[in-house]
Amino acid sequence: MAVELFLGLIGAFPSATGPALNLALAYEEHASAEERAGNDTEAQRLRSSAEQSYRRTLELDPLHADAHLNLAHFHITQGRHADAIAHLEIYSKRGTDEEKRREAECRFRPNLTGHSGESYQ
Repeated sequence: MAVELFLGLIGAFPSATGPALNLALAYEEHASAEERAGNDTEAQRLRSSAEQSYRRTLELDPLHADAHLNLAHFHITQGRHADAIAHLEIYSKRGTDEEKRREAECRFRPNLTGHSGESYQ
């Protein structure tokens, strides 16, 4: 239901970043549910849609801090650590919530160090 709502909002407000970002999050949530149910093919399709929605958000606003943070998390869950680092670096420069910035760095650092040969700093 959330996906349909956000698709409708995107249709009504094609230049708004909020619906595109929320659509990505909804796709991720549905992908996780499908994965738990053993529907790996559907989960992968939904994850692909989530990534497309994150990219659409960044097309609309290349410096959208929360889109970068969420896309970084998405990349980490997909094992794409180098891609995550790039988005975390942008978030660290653009994010306005200091507590959220520190939490993101602490939360993601263990997932990045040692996996990609790089560490986020």
